[in-house]
Amino acid sequence: FVMLASAFNTVGQIFSLIGVILIPYFVKLNGRKNALTILFVIALICTGSYFFFKPHNMVWIFLMQVFGSVTGGPISALLWVMYADTADYSEWKTGRRATGLVFSASIMSNKLGLAIVSAIAGVILTLTGFIANVAQNINVLNGLKSMMSIIPVAAGCIALVLLLFFYRLDEPTMKKIKEDLEERRKASGV
Repeated sequence: FVMLASAFNTVGQIFSLIGVILIPYFVKLNGRKNALTILFVIALICTGSYFFFKPHNMVWIFLMQVFGSVTGGPISALLWVMYADTADYSEWKTGRRATGLVFSASIMSNKLGLAIVSAIAGVILTLTGFIANVAQNINVLNGLKSMMSIIPVAAGCIALVLLLFFYRLDEPTMKKIKEDLEERRKASGV
């Protein structure tokens, strides 16, 4: 099982990198928000599928790792670009550049999210009766499967809804913002 876990993780890392390399082309075709939405939906479907696989479905498990990684890997890189768009929007609205604030808030929210997720994982393991270094009962196995599939999909669906309904910085809006900011900077001699 150790070799399978290592192979699974290696495949994920390789295809995440391939996805990151391909993201500029995908964004050029779809725009940032649409690209993120499409990639996110595919990654969520791949992640959710793990709940239904059995140990003998190894080919499917690895295929979902490939598709999930090539679509999920670029999400993080694309989010950082969108944070920069948010900083531009802030400057456009307020006249003050707040890049440091936007990026520090995003880093802080990432750290807070990791802390919360770690606590949730600990609670789930405790509630299901996890004991290290022993054969696990069916409750623990289902808890582990849920932590790798259903729970991330539920959180991802919430994030997707927030993206679709509250993030308004599409390509035409960002083009206008960048043009206005360039004019302001030229007018002020910056």
